Amino acid sequence: MEVQTKNTIKTTVFLFIVVFLTPFFADAATINVVNSQGQPSCEQQDVQAAIDAAVDGDTVLVPAGNCTWTDTVIIPNTKALTLVGSGIDKTIIIDGTTAGNINGDVEPLFTISLNEKNIDISGFTIQDLDGFGFSVTGVQKEADFRVHHVSFINGDGRCFEINGWIYGLIDHVNVSDDYAPDSSAER
Repeated sequence: MEVQTKNTIKTTVFLFIVVFLTPFFADAATINVVNSQGQPSCEQQDVQAAIDAAVDGDTVLVPAGNCTWTDTVIIPNTKALTLVGSGIDKTIIIDGTTAGNINGDVEPLFTISLNEKNIDISGFTIQDLDGFGFSVTGVQKEADFRVHHVSFINGDGRCFEINGWIYGLIDHVNVSDDYAPDSSAER
């Protein structure tokens, strides 16, 4: 009788997992960033389009390459996402956000807005940063962010700007010896 009860419990737990938890994981997709011709792309507008197309739980994969971003990639507070470059020194984002900006405004490369959704970003090299690398804003409501395995080279901007009551983790971030933040600049 005891063996039969244990088997019944195991079967019930297995069915619970399959029926109730599978839907939470089944919908998560991996989105490879491509341009309008279907070719792999690390261009800002293509990364933004992939983020816009993603839903909660999706992973957006940015291919290797060197791309100059002249605008900000915005990760909205309505999606829990993972954004993954191909790795340090493989997916290189060159800061062009302040080039031609007649107002002198400083724009971040990534804006992360938090509100109950978790964000994870990794696998990028940020080069020639003049503004902010990552701007994180929001109100903590059981969400957090993680930025990891990112490298900053040849710049004088600020790597991170954090605004709000936010929990997060920034780890495995390399800042090269030739990186010299301008501490006198008002940003």
